[in-house]
Amino acid sequence: MESSNTLSKPQQLAPQIHRLPIKVVFVLEDLSHAANRDIKALRDYCQQQNLHVECRVYDSHSSRHDRDEIERLPAMHLMINNVWDQTFYPNGRPYQIIEDTIFHYKRKVEERLARKGGFKRFCVKILMRIKALGHRQTRMEKYNEEQKAYERRRSMSFRDRLPSMADWN
Repeated sequence: MESSNTLSKPQQLAPQIHRLPIKVVFVLEDLSHAANRDIKALRDYCQQQNLHVECRVYDSHSSRHDRDEIERLPAMHLMINNVWDQTFYPNGRPYQIIEDTIFHYKRKVEERLARKGGFKRFCVKILMRIKALGHRQTRMEKYNEEQKAYERRRSMSFRDRLPSMADWN
């Protein structure tokens, strides 16, 4: 009885690759053209940059971007979050276009995160000013004080909780 290779070798999981939501779609006349040296080099470069890569045949009926944007083949569509961004060609400057797109996308994400952090800092400053002015206690602050007082009472012994003889007068 033969054992299969999958059972004899422990399976190793590939490391999780965090891909950018940028996809490069290679639109070709025929899928056999995907083996072209220039196209293969571009595909490899996109995979090194952690971009989604797709190769497909030109189809003007189902893809309006093929119909409206492509002037000649082979062409490449650049999609960001599955929304068409631009079309370019391998004989242009594809590496620079891809690098610029990655740079602009990352900068946009960093600006969005900075705005979020800026708003949080703004809120913290406002709360600190309100606290410095002496605001009413919030429910959480009252609850925390009550819990501290309760813990202090629980930690005292029974004899300590009894009133002293001096308090009886």
